[in-house]
Amino acid sequence: MNVATGHAQARTAGGFESRLSAVEERVGVAPATPELDQQILQARVDRNAAAAAEDYERAASLGDRERQLLADKGSHQELWAAEHPDLPSLVEKVRQLSEQVERLRGLLREHGPEQEEDTA
Repeated sequence: MNVATGHAQARTAGGFESRLSAVEERVGVAPATPELDQQILQARVDRNAAAAAEDYERAASLGDRERQLLADKGSHQELWAAEHPDLPSLVEKVRQLSEQVERLRGLLREHGPEQEEDTA
């Protein structure tokens, strides 16, 4: 592989990734839950801090809150999936493609320069 080929492959991979990102944005990979995600994270952080401070009653209460928030998020995701029956399968395909792109990039990083050095 020569340098020009490597650059062309990088441009192609970059173009593919940008198109893949555009599809993800357009389709929506999952329901937006930033508020719930933040609340879950805060409950987890607070629970860990309470446990570290040996305030086990508060830690248990915060653990209950975290579980409830996670259940709420799951319900929200299930509702979204029911309202968009074709999207979850498309989302899964997009994720699979993303994983393949990353795997191929890893192979290019791992083997690309070696081949370039061997042919030079």
